[in-house]
Parts: sequence; structure tokens; C-alpha cells
Amino acid sequence: MRVLVVEDETRLAEAAVEFAEGTCQLPLPDGLTLLSVVPRHGQAHPPSLALLRGLGLRDGALASTVAHDSHNLIVAGRTPADMATAAQAVADMGGGAALVAGGQLLAAVRLPVAGLMSTEPVATVAAEVRVFSEHGRALGLGGASPVLAISSLALPVAPFFRITDLGVVDTLTQEFVEM
Repeated sequence: MRVLVVEDETRLAEAAVEFAEGTCQLPLPDGLTLLSVVPRHGQAHPPSLALLRGLGLRDGALASTVAHDSHNLIVAGRTPADMATAAQAVADMGGGAALVAGGQLLAAVRLPVAGLMSTEPVATVAAEVRVFSEHGRALGLGGASPVLAISSLALPVAPFFRITDLGVVDTLTQEFVEM
């Protein structure tokens, strides 16, 4: 099966994944996560879904409405249950980012203004980001900002492959890729 890889650059690669009756079997192999973009602006189509390698997430899920450019809900996780819990936490906040493991909300950054901004003081939001970063790193997320770990994966104008609410797109040819 093809997977989206986010190591040095966003590209496609192959991965061996078990399927039974058309359903991906869990647990996923180490290093793989499920990745989905859920439409949140009234689109009538179902969420997109792909496999992702290189995120580093060992357990749990993260969801965010900071998902450039369309700012749909992007969610990555090791299990559909944790992904659903993270997505629901973000929806309940009116937007932002949530980190979940074992069905429990570990951290949240509340961004209720269009899912991108907060009316809270900077110190309040910064404290939420610090807690999110601490828990995210404990689950394997790297980079400068775990809260933004997946936000650019939905940016369909950046090279090379990205996920949108309609599926994975080759940004150089502007064609959708069968996963």
C-alpha cells in the first residue's frame, strides 16, 4: 500500500499493511499513523484517509483546525478511537488542537475564533502550547512545535504530496493519487 512519508520531504513510498475484508488491521506497524482530513465548512463528502510515515507518534492521536490552507480538521493517530476522541475534543472547543492517548485528553490548545485564534491572553495560550508540547514529545512528536506537527500536511501548494479533504494530491501535477 502507498503511504505519505514526511521525513526529509513529503513524498510517497510503499509500506506493508495487513488488510482483512477491505479493512486495515490494527495495530499498525511501528512508524505508521492514520491521517485524515475532515471537511468542516459544509462540504458533503466524507473525510479523506491515508497512511503516514515519519510523524514519530508512538501512541494516541492529535487533531487540529490549524490545517493550511483550507483549515479543515486534520487528525493523525495510531487508532481510529483516539483519532475520533481528539477530533471530538477539537469540535467541542470550537477549534484548536487536541492531543489524546488511551481515550484520554492529554492537552488542548483552544482556538475558538475560526479554529485559528483565541481571545485569551497570550500567556494563557502559551501555557496551553507548552503543555501540549510536553505531552506531544512524550508520545514521540518532534520538531519545534508538536502542536503544528501535522498542520502543513494539508497545504496543497507545498511540494510534493499533501492530503486534502478530497484525498492525497500530487502538488506538482495537481492530480489526486490513488492510495
